[in-house]
Amino acid sequence: MSRAFCTITTRSHLFKVYALNHSLRAFTDIPLHVLVIDANQTNQFEKHSGIIYHTLDELDGAFVNAILRKYSRTDHIRWCSKPVLLLHLLENTGRVIYLDNDLFFYHSGEFLFDYLIENNILLSPHWRIADPEWEQIWMITNFREGIYNAGFIGVNQKAGKTVEWWAKACLYRCERNFYYALFDDQKYLDIFPVLEPKTHVLAHKGCNVAGWNIKNCTRTLTNGEVMVNGIYPIVFIHYANDTFYRFKRGEDNLLWGNFEKYVNTLKRYKPDYDWLAEAKPPGWLAWFRYFRWRFRELFNKK
Repeated sequence: MSRAFCTITTRSHLFKVYALNHSLRAFTDIPLHVLVIDANQTNQFEKHSGIIYHTLDELDGAFVNAILRKYSRTDHIRWCSKPVLLLHLLENTGRVIYLDNDLFFYHSGEFLFDYLIENNILLSPHWRIADPEWEQIWMITNFREGIYNAGFIGVNQKAGKTVEWWAKACLYRCERNFYYALFDDQKYLDIFPVLEPKTHVLAHKGCNVAGWNIKNCTRTLTNGEVMVNGIYPIVFIHYANDTFYRFKRGEDNLLWGNFEKYVNTLKRYKPDYDWLAEAKPPGWLAWFRYFRWRFRELFNKK
């Protein structure tokens, strides 16, 4: 059964796609399908081994037109296009894994497709802390932002009905609205195991290593190799802003070698790249929620 990776980007972030593809090529010949949402033709882009470019014009016209009518922000278009791209690729591909373009692989990810032989959907938890007795704001974040990370999702052709539901849900609302328990396209993943009983939750904690799971996925040096919890080799790291910020603060030093490899690869495709520009601290709204939680906790103690 045919397999494919895919990702979504704007032209300004193609250098991250090239770095992701560079990391994949070290271990696999499975192609990486790249949807460039702000382009009308693909022949203008650099040719890279393993990359197949796509534009919005190739996807389901009804979904794409509805997305463009409702949303103007690039982020919203990108998030809403995710299930539409998956549906498009599933027409001719048996198993597809979506990857955010800020992921980077350090070991082969081919084994991830094996989960999609007996299962129809593959999800990756954030692995945030869920301790009700310590720093409970992290436990609350699980419910506010979602149990699963939308930067990674695997599907096979039997998952089409659920993926189509996801596309329609994103059209309904793609926003961060905590009153409605919504977080962009991501919070909808929480219901996937109910909609599709053959959903597998990835237990390998060396996948989707990121700043937000530094406590739950302990980095250890085991026999000269950095592992997670002394068991899992690091398959891929999710280089979101929080991950960069923790490197800036010196909070994830065991992964510094991995980080340097990623930054050097990014500079290969964008020589003037400065990672410090991405090491942003939490925004004012995050700090507001944190201090509000702290204040309420003063009255929550017996």
